[in-house]
Amino acid sequence: MKREEFILLCVKTLKEITPDFIADWKNLGISCDYDSYYSTINDNSRKLSQKSFTELYKKGLIYKKAFPSLWCPECQTSVAQAELEDKELPSLFSTLKFSCGGKDLFIATTRPELLGACVAVFVNPKDNRYNGIVGKNAIVPIFNFEVPIIADESAQMDKGTGVLMICSYGDKYDAEAVNRYKLTPKIIIEKDGTVNLEGYKGLRIKAARKKILEDLKQAELISEQKQINHNVNVHDKCGTEIEFLTTEQWFIKILDRKADFIKQGNKINWHPDFMHKRYDNWVNGLEWDWNISRDRHFGVPIPVWECKKCKEIIVANEKELPVDPTTISKKCPKCKCEAIPEEKVLDTWMTSSISPQIASSLVHGK
Repeated sequence: MKREEFILLCVKTLKEITPDFIADWKNLGISCDYDSYYSTINDNSRKLSQKSFTELYKKGLIYKKAFPSLWCPECQTSVAQAELEDKELPSLFSTLKFSCGGKDLFIATTRPELLGACVAVFVNPKDNRYNGIVGKNAIVPIFNFEVPIIADESAQMDKGTGVLMICSYGDKYDAEAVNRYKLTPKIIIEKDGTVNLEGYKGLRIKAARKKILEDLKQAELISEQKQINHNVNVHDKCGTEIEFLTTEQWFIKILDRKADFIKQGNKINWHPDFMHKRYDNWVNGLEWDWNISRDRHFGVPIPVWECKKCKEIIVANEKELPVDPTTISKKCPKCKCEAIPEEKVLDTWMTSSISPQIASSLVHGK
């Protein structure tokens, strides 16, 4: 179904069901102006959402970047940090036999399926057990390729064997480590949650994990195994475990404004009081810029085109809004080559973030 058809269907459905919603709100005793209401799919809301995007982009507050991003392999879209939930799940904590200079080097992990994506091994520079191997190479079990052994304080001496496997990408710390040491990533997980590894191609992540553990066991490369429960980040929409995949996404700069957010929060009278502390904790806990693009078909389209040749970003002008770039052909104003429409859509929270502007537009007719 085309986006335009879906929007028409939504608008038609809203006309049918809105009176029942309003009746429910009245029965609940909610006091508001029932003559002023909107939906996030109507022309005005989509126009204001896209206008917000274009204004922020022109101010240099929005950028596009290929980066290891939070990815849901079930919904097959990038997600924001705010869409994560912690879920306690059972797992096998396996101590595996790497080798270095003909001697065993033990590394404990819950994610053996990422062995093929291993790019380095970290040991703590204060850990005297491993002083002699820093600067040498370790051989990854089963896959038999070499990775450098690096002294880095992120390896916790009291966790597992004290040796840390760096993969591309198991978590945000892996992404930071790869970037910090300019390591070449090996991407082995596809967007649909399958593994792209010789001997394991097409297997879903957990199936690959099981098969690799079986192969490790058969080769006598597991020295210890124990059942544990640990917290895992899952997507709040479907409960699927989150992966870190390098995809090109759109971001709003927020990390350099955390101090401003705290300052603004201090101006508010919070009810109840503890919500102020919760807000401060949330702001201080932000670790990435806001990923506002989603790899879904339906939603408010991101109003840009990108030149096929020179990569110039062409932003829709206000008169074109609301617009679906996939329905309009454009030429690059610089090199006159064909421009490719952006197919991604905006995160729904991007629209929610301008609720005051949308509500105000109903009152003032702007």
